Amino acid sequence: MGTLFGFSGRMRYDLVVNTFVKDAMMKGEITLHHGGQMWRPLIEVRDAAQAYIAVLEAPERLVASQVFNLVHENCRISEVALRVGGALRDAEIPVNIKSDDRPAAIRNYRVSGKKITELLSFRPKISIEESVKNMINSIRANNYINFDHDRYYNIRWLRLLEEIKSTIDVTGTLFDAPVIGQGISSPWCNPRKFGDACCDVRDGEIADSDFHESKNTQESDPPRKVVPKATGKNRFKKASTAPF
Repeated sequence: MGTLFGFSGRMRYDLVVNTFVKDAMMKGEITLHHGGQMWRPLIEVRDAAQAYIAVLEAPERLVASQVFNLVHENCRISEVALRVGGALRDAEIPVNIKSDDRPAAIRNYRVSGKKITELLSFRPKISIEESVKNMINSIRANNYINFDHDRYYNIRWLRLLEEIKSTIDVTGTLFDAPVIGQGISSPWCNPRKFGDACCDVRDGEIADSDFHESKNTQESDPPRKVVPKATGKNRFKKASTAPF
């Protein structure tokens, strides 16, 4: 599979063409690393979907145990930047192209899509320029302008999902309040109200370092242990509710 580009329901801003569009719409500039001399095989996401359909509908004798490369064209990153920049200017989005020669991880490769064309007569059709114009219109129409949201970046999104899973493994839910009396350090503690201390849910009341007693707590009630604030993946671990 070549590097995908184009608009999708869960937009990807961590792929080269899409990244250039995002950077231009956010900052008005596109950055080329190492002069953009690296090669990339590219294919628009709608063309890739059509390729999957073509393989599924093809006679078994043509596709059984076969491997197909999916690529529309191989381009240097510098060429991609120029073509994306031209499409952006056509859409009245000003953009400057700048170079960054600092050391960075470099991927540089080309692939051939000749096999799928010869066997299945499949040819990708959607150009970079056409896709960029569609992306701009779709981003605006769907208000996908929170360009830094984790869900638009695969690695960040998967890490967030792992963290959410670790929360659910402890609390059993992400949306409902934890079961009272289970001694779960609550992520629903309001730092604006209670400061930096973490809350502990016990018997329907909230305790923290600044508010050891809730309004409904009687003087005869035993003092409650304050739970230090946790961070990261450990912030939802069980906390002790034993008295001092």
